Amino acid sequence: MSEQRVATLDDSQMVLWSAEILQKTEFEVFEQAYHAWYQETPETVRLERIFAAYMFEGVVPFWVRQFTRTTVECAEIDFAREHGEAHRYLIDGLRAASGTLRCTARLALTLFLPCLVFPWSDAEIGALPA
Repeated sequence: MSEQRVATLDDSQMVLWSAEILQKTEFEVFEQAYHAWYQETPETVRLERIFAAYMFEGVVPFWVRQFTRTTVECAEIDFAREHGEAHRYLIDGLRAASGTLRCTARLALTLFLPCLVFPWSDAEIGALPA
């Protein structure tokens, strides 16, 4: 059985999302995924060939797919713990959405929802008239 398959849109999005979560490049995500799966540091030349196949042909290896899914799931759990039940409800609703909408909405929730829920800093609230 081949180690690779053509990536769906969701596979590529998961790589990008994982890179955002980990604050790494896509190549570094591939390095970490290889190390997590095979328990060894990848040869640079081999990893570059695999990464080139991802960049130019959309091929995502199974071990990268597994790593990115785990990364995103852990980030969702941490986010829900940090922000409470309201965010868990929103994330559960997003699970029913399409992959594209789900990834875009998660990014928006992560970046902008705290600003919408709590738009003022403590200093600004203290300056408001009673």
